[in-house]
Amino acid sequence: NRMDCQVNTIYGPIHLAYTRDETYLSPNAIQLRLNLPANSRAQLVLEPLFPQAQCVRLIENGQVLWSIDAPSTHRTSHVDLSPSLDLVTIRLGSGQHQYEVEWRAMH
Repeated sequence: NRMDCQVNTIYGPIHLAYTRDETYLSPNAIQLRLNLPANSRAQLVLEPLFPQAQCVRLIENGQVLWSIDAPSTHRTSHVDLSPSLDLVTIRLGSGQHQYEVEWRAMH
């Protein structure tokens, strides 16, 4: 389960790579790499990996931004989680970004 694509914009190319490789990740996690050109911004919206799932961990560039086990962990203003934790929205500026997002079934 991999995807690697690029789209050209007036600001330059946007490159996106996505994987669910269970060799490196838990079965309910994704890894996403995004490269945005200079002077650009984006809003990345991550929907549940499967029906009735909620986000349990968000890692940015190797640092845990948020975990259901420690909700105050490094929470930043550029990340929004829906009240039911089923939708993650990240506001991004230009540059390279890497995320790992883990989901689990809601109880």
